[in-house]
Amino acid sequence: MKISLELAISFFGQPAEDAQNIKEILLQLNQKVPNFLGEILKDESTGKLQALVFSSPLMKELAENFMDLLVIDTTFGTNRFRMKSITLCGKVNNNKTIIFAQGLVCQETKLQFSWILEKVKNYCPREPNFILIEADPAWIGAAEEFIMLRISSYVDGTQE
Repeated sequence: MKISLELAISFFGQPAEDAQNIKEILLQLNQKVPNFLGEILKDESTGKLQALVFSSPLMKELAENFMDLLVIDTTFGTNRFRMKSITLCGKVNNNKTIIFAQGLVCQETKLQFSWILEKVKNYCPREPNFILIEADPAWIGAAEEFIMLRISSYVDGTQE
């Protein structure tokens, strides 16, 4: 069944409205659901959505128990706005895949990937033993930065 563009716009709104709509949804979830992560990164000059990340309390609980392996996957812009979907996931003891956090970015840059990792790290401080990422220089740089922040916090004694 194909959905017409007009029907999609009537349901989801105009593309320009989406950043505001998702902001309102994430704010509502942050207020109604204790311990919910919902963050948005917007371009201050244009107001355009640059990135977002979200995770539920259940996702956080799974991460706290099973984040030995962190797999980060980015899809090509498969949605109507051509934003890249980011999944941070792992596996439980019976090899079932679990999702720790989801995100969207408008560009695959180190800055946007680092922002996502920082928000997830602040939300769930459990450190993965292994990180599997794509061979994308932006992801590699963001992961190296993420790992170096962890190492430096041990060296200077700020890690609890």
